[in-house]
Amino acid sequence: MKQQKPVFVRTILFFIGLFILLLSACLIHFQVTAFNWRMTFAYISLCVIYILFFLPGCFALRDDRKSGNIFIGGAVYFKGCVVYTILSAIVAGCIFGLLIPFAIAFSLQMAAFFIFLIYCYLSGVASDKVLGVKLQEEAKTSQLKALQAGTASMLIRVNQSAKCDEEMKKSVRKLSEDLRYLSPSNTSRCAELEGCMLDIVNTVCRAGYLDEKSLASQDELKKMIDELTMLYEQRKLMY
Repeated sequence: MKQQKPVFVRTILFFIGLFILLLSACLIHFQVTAFNWRMTFAYISLCVIYILFFLPGCFALRDDRKSGNIFIGGAVYFKGCVVYTILSAIVAGCIFGLLIPFAIAFSLQMAAFFIFLIYCYLSGVASDKVLGVKLQEEAKTSQLKALQAGTASMLIRVNQSAKCDEEMKKSVRKLSEDLRYLSPSNTSRCAELEGCMLDIVNTVCRAGYLDEKSLASQDELKKMIDELTMLYEQRKLMY
């Protein structure tokens, strides 16, 4: 709800601004008789510019999950808005200064809008690249974060377990600390090693290896911790 409220407020403000523009256009229309179509044309252009600049405020701009969202590529989109505004101003100057006919004015305005649509397309391409990079980063870090959280949980359990001697506790403590500074990687080998380490951590924590009533011996537990350390030593050499 907290995210939807600002969007709702921006939407209300957008329509208030649009209403003011349209009301002004109606009032001026009754006052001007000699240049009716020219004034109407200019006001329509002004309304379109207003919509293009402020319509993104009605949406959640940072919804990075939606591929093709042109508003994520905001810099490209608003550059297109600026270009369209400049071209529209030139067309308006031609309408009132050179008194060009409606057909030519309309053709020039459509050409300007076509250029804006090209910028919209480029903005969509930019948003797809942003989304792709974000998903790659998440894929690189998701398993590593799970491993770091699992090892931290394992450290707590190890410190509380009577089965673990001081050497084992020290090994898990060092491993948990080292994993915090491990660089993410998206290579298949790194993912495989991280997956093996996560399996061992989950086995130790969830299968009751650290419970006093467990049949697992201290040697078994030490062997798994040593294997975990060995896998980490291999993983830290890869980027």
